[in-house]
Amino acid sequence: MSMRIIPTRARFAEGQEPSFIVKGTEKQRLQLSLFRENRLVWHGIKQINEKGMICLNGLSLKSHSGYLLQVDDSGAQIETAFDISTDQVRYGFLTDFSRANADDTAPLEWLNRLHITDVQFYDWAYRHDQLTGPTNDYTDMMGKSISRVTLHTLIGMCHEYGINAVAYGAIYGASHQYAKEHPDECLYDSKGKPVFFFDLLSIMNVERGCAWHDHILSEYQKALDLGFDGIHMDTYGFPEKANDVHGCKLDLARDFRELVNDAKSSLHTSTGAPKLIFNNVKNWPVDYLASAHQDALYIEVWDPYSTYTDILRLIEHARSISDLPVILAAYLPQFIQGGSQKAYNALKILTAIITVAGATHLINGQNRGLLTQAYYSKYFTADAKRAERIVTYYDYIAYLSGLWDDRELHTASVASERAGGRNIIADEDILSDLPKPGWIWARVQEKKDFLFINFVNLMGSRDPKWTHDQNVRQTKPFTFQVRTDKPASSVTYSTPDGEQGIDIRNLEFATQKYGDALYTCIQIPSMYIWGTVIIRL
Repeated sequence: MSMRIIPTRARFAEGQEPSFIVKGTEKQRLQLSLFRENRLVWHGIKQINEKGMICLNGLSLKSHSGYLLQVDDSGAQIETAFDISTDQVRYGFLTDFSRANADDTAPLEWLNRLHITDVQFYDWAYRHDQLTGPTNDYTDMMGKSISRVTLHTLIGMCHEYGINAVAYGAIYGASHQYAKEHPDECLYDSKGKPVFFFDLLSIMNVERGCAWHDHILSEYQKALDLGFDGIHMDTYGFPEKANDVHGCKLDLARDFRELVNDAKSSLHTSTGAPKLIFNNVKNWPVDYLASAHQDALYIEVWDPYSTYTDILRLIEHARSISDLPVILAAYLPQFIQGGSQKAYNALKILTAIITVAGATHLINGQNRGLLTQAYYSKYFTADAKRAERIVTYYDYIAYLSGLWDDRELHTASVASERAGGRNIIADEDILSDLPKPGWIWARVQEKKDFLFINFVNLMGSRDPKWTHDQNVRQTKPFTFQVRTDKPASSVTYSTPDGEQGIDIRNLEFATQKYGDALYTCIQIPSMYIWGTVIIRL
């Protein structure tokens, strides 16, 4: 195995000394380079200690920021990233809790390499209306074997890596037997018939005052008592209208928000209030839940949100109504048929667009798993070689994590031709404000004396749908001019698509004046999918 450097935690807290496990080398010392926002901030030598670790002690590192750590190993670039006290929620999943896997450390090692901060334990429960199993070993409603020993072990591993363990718990799913015994707790349609989730579950009434409301909260507390840090409060996206047992119309969006708020105020973990993530299926009812007392604004994406532009609009709307971190669960059915290059292209393009827009993507989990559908246990396993490129993308996300969700950065308009008030001009008509096929999506964000420009290459694509395979065509180098109104002091470029990983370089630039407007002129190297320019003025 070639050398590998792995952070000991998915994210480091402010004041915590970053440390890393070093594998695959007999060297005693490593010469390291540390980058922040495309600038080399430290270069030096660190000793590998008796535990096979290096520590970045004695460095003045900024909180709410990400870093890239690189080492040159006989010409091979070895790297990892880490961040310190950023607000980004990077969500992953686990779904195998059998006793046979109680000692398997690989799933958490993989999630830690991706810098996943929160992990959803999917379908760990005995039943939807009785989350904790009656014995230490049990089967869930789908016949999957689960061991409480394995659950405890995985939760403990999460905590060792600084990852939050989040228990899946649908807010209103119950067995038909439970519903039959508690008809007053069910939801009913306009004809007075009970509402079902296919033939699997009955749908219950979460309204305050209904016994189910208190029942599900008590089940959530039992889950937290097992050691979980939070609850993934799942919904199925329907019904949007329903009645109670008396035929009275319910305000489901209001009831959902009150359930979340009551969960936050009444439930507890060993360290305080639980982490809560509520599922807004098809973006409903996100406007009501934006003000709920939860820890992220989570949207499960389905039609009619089918295009890359729809993805951008979803995120922009979510960020406009809430300061919470935004997570999109956007599953890729391309991988059901196998891991073609076009499927991996689609994965990387979608992850780049979601990240640049200011959100994170729930897609990665168990055993290099990629989600293809809403039933997480049927995930696709990425091959080892392509999985390493996924790691590079998530290193890149962690490395620039202090910028993706920086609320001080304001988005400026993009244009392909010069006109009054336009901010960016390319030498060819190739840039677009929107991520659409045949164009390079350019997103220009700025704050005082700082521009953050991201490019996502869709020039090889002819299909706007993110659930479809995608072609990629490497761009030629292109020149663009961006309005800066002040002379630039430095221009840097980075990409996760470098030959050996993340490529960072300084770019030459020139200053030109058009009327009263000052422009910085830059040439972008040949680009595969994703490139980032940082301009300091």
